[in-house]
Amino acid sequence: MSYDKKIEDSLKKDIVKNIHIRIQNISRILLSEGSNAISENEIRELMYIVAAKMIALAALREGKKSRILHIFSKNKKKISQLTKITINEINLLRKQ
Repeated sequence: MSYDKKIEDSLKKDIVKNIHIRIQNISRILLSEGSNAISENEIRELMYIVAAKMIALAALREGKKSRILHIFSKNKKKISQLTKITINEINLLRKQ
Protein backbone atom coordinates (compact mmCIF):
# COMPACT_ATOMS: atom_id res chain seq x y z
CA MET A 1 0.00 0.00 0.00
CA SER A 2 1.42 3.39 -0.96
CA TYR A 3 2.14 6.14 1.54
CA ASP A 4 -0.54 8.41 0.02
CA LYS A 5 -3.13 5.63 0.26
CA LYS A 6 -2.26 5.07 3.92
CA ILE A 7 -2.66 8.80 4.61
CA GLU A 8 -6.01 8.86 2.81
CA ASP A 9 -7.26 5.78 4.68
CA SER A 10 -6.18 7.30 7.98
CA LEU A 11 -8.00 10.54 7.11
CA LYS A 12 -11.17 8.61 6.27
CA LYS A 13 -11.00 6.73 9.58
CA ASP A 14 -10.52 10.00 11.45
CA ILE A 15 -13.53 11.54 9.70
CA VAL A 16 -15.72 8.53 10.51
CA LYS A 17 -14.60 8.63 14.15
CA ASN A 18 -15.33 12.38 14.29
CA ILE A 19 -18.80 11.82 12.83
CA HIS A 20 -19.56 9.14 15.43
CA ILE A 21 -18.43 11.41 18.26
CA ARG A 22 -20.54 14.30 16.97
CA ILE A 23 -23.61 12.05 16.66
CA GLN A 24 -23.11 10.82 20.23
CA ASN A 25 -22.84 14.41 21.44
CA ILE A 26 -26.02 15.42 19.63
CA SER A 27 -27.86 12.42 21.10
CA ARG A 28 -26.59 13.23 24.56
CA ILE A 29 -27.82 16.83 24.20
CA LEU A 30 -31.22 15.82 22.86
CA LEU A 31 -31.78 13.09 25.45
CA SER A 32 -30.64 15.12 28.45
CA GLU A 33 -33.13 16.95 30.60
CA GLY A 34 -31.08 20.10 30.14
CA SER A 35 -31.45 20.04 26.37
CA ASN A 36 -33.28 23.35 26.56
CA ALA A 37 -29.94 24.95 27.45
CA ILE A 38 -29.01 24.78 23.77
CA SER A 39 -31.17 26.44 21.13
CA GLU A 40 -32.80 24.66 18.21
CA ASN A 41 -30.58 26.66 15.85
CA GLU A 42 -27.47 25.42 17.64
CA ILE A 43 -28.70 21.82 17.48
CA ARG A 44 -29.56 22.26 13.82
CA GLU A 45 -26.05 23.60 13.18
CA LEU A 46 -24.54 20.54 14.89
CA MET A 47 -26.68 18.28 12.70
CA TYR A 48 -25.65 20.21 9.57
CA ILE A 49 -22.00 19.66 10.43
CA VAL A 50 -22.55 15.89 10.76
CA ALA A 51 -24.44 15.75 7.47
CA ALA A 52 -21.80 17.88 5.75
CA LYS A 53 -18.99 15.65 7.02
CA MET A 54 -20.81 12.56 5.73
CA ILE A 55 -21.28 14.15 2.31
CA ALA A 56 -17.66 15.33 2.24
CA LEU A 57 -16.53 11.80 3.13
CA ALA A 58 -18.54 10.45 0.20
CA ALA A 59 -16.87 13.00 -2.09
CA LEU A 60 -13.45 11.99 -0.76
CA ARG A 61 -14.19 8.32 -1.40
CA GLU A 62 -15.38 9.09 -4.94
CA GLY A 63 -12.17 10.99 -5.65
CA LYS A 64 -11.70 13.34 -8.57
CA LYS A 65 -14.69 11.91 -10.43
CA SER A 66 -17.04 13.09 -7.67
CA ARG A 67 -19.73 15.52 -8.80
CA ILE A 68 -20.85 16.38 -5.28
CA LEU A 69 -19.06 19.73 -5.02
CA HIS A 70 -20.33 20.70 -8.46
CA ILE A 71 -23.90 19.85 -7.49
CA PHE A 72 -23.69 21.86 -4.27
CA SER A 73 -22.07 24.83 -6.00
CA LYS A 74 -24.66 24.98 -8.79
CA ASN A 75 -27.38 27.23 -7.36
CA LYS A 76 -25.54 30.17 -5.82
CA LYS A 77 -28.63 32.39 -5.62
CA LYS A 78 -30.22 30.40 -2.82
CA ILE A 79 -27.62 28.61 -0.73
CA SER A 80 -28.63 26.89 2.49
CA GLN A 81 -26.58 26.68 5.65
CA LEU A 82 -26.12 22.95 5.05
CA THR A 83 -24.79 23.66 1.56
CA LYS A 84 -22.33 26.26 2.87
CA ILE A 85 -21.03 23.90 5.53
CA THR A 86 -20.80 21.00 3.06
CA ILE A 87 -18.83 23.04 0.53
CA ASN A 88 -16.46 24.15 3.31
CA GLU A 89 -15.99 20.54 4.49
CA ILE A 90 -15.25 19.30 0.97
CA ASN A 91 -12.79 22.11 0.33
CA LEU A 92 -11.10 21.44 3.66
CA LEU A 93 -10.65 17.76 2.80
CA ARG A 94 -9.24 18.61 -0.61
CA LYS A 95 -6.54 20.72 1.03
CA GLN A 96 -5.42 17.88 3.31
